[in-house]
Amino acid sequence: MDNQQIAEYFKENWLLILSLNLVLGLILGAIPLFFGIRRGKRTLGFVALIVTAIVSIPSFLLGILSSAIFTVIVLMGSKVNSENA
Repeated sequence: MDNQQIAEYFKENWLLILSLNLVLGLILGAIPLFFGIRRGKRTLGFVALIVTAIVSIPSFLLGILSSAIFTVIVLMGSKVNSENA
C-alpha cells in the first residue's frame, strides 16, 4: 500500500476508526474507574473514564497514557473510608 491508498482508506472509514478508538478508550478508562471504586474515589474514577474516552478518540496512544496516569493518581492517594465519607 502506498500513501495514496492509505489516505483513501482513512478518508472512507474515518467514522469507524474514531468509533473504535472511543470504544477502546472506554475499555481503558474502566481500569482507573475500577480502582477508584475499590478505593472509595468514585468521582475520580468517573472523571478518568470520561477523560480517557475523549482523549483516546484522536489517538489511542493518548488514551493509554491517560489511563496510566489516572490509575497511578488513584492508587497513590490514601484510601477513603466509606464510613467517614
